Formats: sequence, structure tokens, C-alpha cells
Amino acid sequence: MLPGFHIRGFTVKKVRLLLAALPLVASGAMACLNGYEEEIAGLMSRGSSDEIAQSVVRLEAEYKAAPTPEGANDLGVAQVLAGNYTRAVDVLSTLEKQHPGLSRTASNLGTALELAGRNKEALQWIKEGIRRDPADHQGTEWLHVKILEARLALESDPAWLKRHTVLGMDFGTGPRPQIPAVLLQDHLGQARSLVEARKAISYQLHERLKFVEAPNAVVGDLYFAWGNIAYVLGEELPPDYYRAALYFGAEHAPLIKLRADQYESDQQGPSHPMAGWMWTAVALFLAAVALFAGRAAYRKRRAILDA
Repeated sequence: MLPGFHIRGFTVKKVRLLLAALPLVASGAMACLNGYEEEIAGLMSRGSSDEIAQSVVRLEAEYKAAPTPEGANDLGVAQVLAGNYTRAVDVLSTLEKQHPGLSRTASNLGTALELAGRNKEALQWIKEGIRRDPADHQGTEWLHVKILEARLALESDPAWLKRHTVLGMDFGTGPRPQIPAVLLQDHLGQARSLVEARKAISYQLHERLKFVEAPNAVVGDLYFAWGNIAYVLGEELPPDYYRAALYFGAEHAPLIKLRADQYESDQQGPSHPMAGWMWTAVALFLAAVALFAGRAAYRKRRAILDA
């Protein structure tokens, strides 16, 4: 936990519960991996370590006996899930040489290389995966590119996130985030909306956290951005995203906590100078309606009694 910041009620368990509640946009799909077999899809979403180990043994045997593109791909995915990143890279690299051009190979190889700590090569393959299939992973791999670019920047400058963000967006420095003046763009120069950014963060973070633990400044920065986006779009949960950002060790912790507190303060009472008058008007209107209804009911009862 960050010194000087008490994250009320925010524990590792709550982080996991928050992640479990995120809206998955693709059933059975992992944010950075693609399998062919239904069993592999199950392992990616909910497989235990024992189940993954059993699949690795089976797929290795099938790969040695009669290798197929699908079997090689799924073996690579299973090895990633098992944490055997070097083996996964070998299998997927061989698959690319023998059957070049498959989009799943490119994205899976990029993920395996990233987890193996080879971020520069990973970036090349994630970009290649996008070139082969721009719609892969619900079209959110552009954020994977930005994540890898940020990780490469941090390799050469550990303080990079003090002056930059993963998304490259500026929400200001005030207690309430401001809509960025400069549009978000992906590595191809295509503009991306705040809604697209929110979707990409949700998709990419959900399974990324199966491979990383706190502290992780890149993940923290993405949660910070998610909180800012939710805030300016008028959505719920900004404080939860801000607390997740603090939990993962994002830069600018004082600003993050300020915004979490400001959002909660905004929810406790009217913040607009006209809001008090508006609520008074609403209350008077409802009182008038109730009075009118009461008088109408009284007149009706009198008419019945007088009949």
C-alpha cells in the first residue's frame, strides 16, 4: 500500500472481484491469446494449473506424433498459460516458419515474447497480428501496441510515466478530469474515441492481470485512465478504478486520490450552482401534485357521500 494513502476497503480480493465484474466483450477469448480447441478456450478463461499441465502433456504428445497448425498453435497457448514462455516462443516461431501468415500465430507469438521479456520483438509481432486481422480481439490490439511501447520506454527511462501516459492522453491536473483537447490516436494514426479507449482497457486488462501482480505501473496507469474516462463520461465506478490505480502503484498518486475523493463528494450533494434551486423546484412540484391529488380524492369522497 502507498504510504500516506488509506485505500478504504480496497484489498487484493476486491481487485479480483472488480475484475470479475468487468464486461467481457468476447466469451472464451483471452485479451492476447487465441486458441482453436474448445478445451483451450476453457483453460484461458477458467483453467486450473492442474488442467493446464494435463493439456500441455497431451498437446506435446500430439505435436510430436502428428503436428498440425491448429495443434501447434494450441500447444503454444497452453505453454504460455503454464508459464513456459521460452517453449511457447519456440513452438509458435516454428509454426510461423512452416505456415506463415496466420493472424493467431502473430498475436500469440507477440504475447509469448512479451511475457518472456522480449518487448521489442513482441511489439513487431503484435503489429503484424493487427495487419493480418485488424478485428482480432474485438479490435483492441491497438492498446496492446501502446502498452508495449510504454514498456519499452520504461526500459530506457524508468521515470517515463511521470511525464507521459500509456494512452498519451492529458486529462488535466484538477480535482475533476477534463476531456482531452488532443484526440487519442493509435499507432496507425487512426483516431480512437473515449468509448473505444474504455472498451480496449477493459478487454486488455481483464486477462493481463492473470500474468502480472502489483505493483505494476503500466496497469496502474491504465486504471487511472479508466477512472478519468468513466468520470468525464458520467459513468459509475471511477473511485474503484482510481483505487485500483493506487493499488497497482500508478504515478501521480496524490492526484488520483484527489479525484477519487472529489467524485465521491460530487455524489453526496449538488455540485452545480443551480442544482439546489432545481431540487427545490422539483420538491415543490411534487408537493403540488400530491396536494392536487389529495384534493381530488377528497372531492370524490364527498361526491360519493352526498349522492
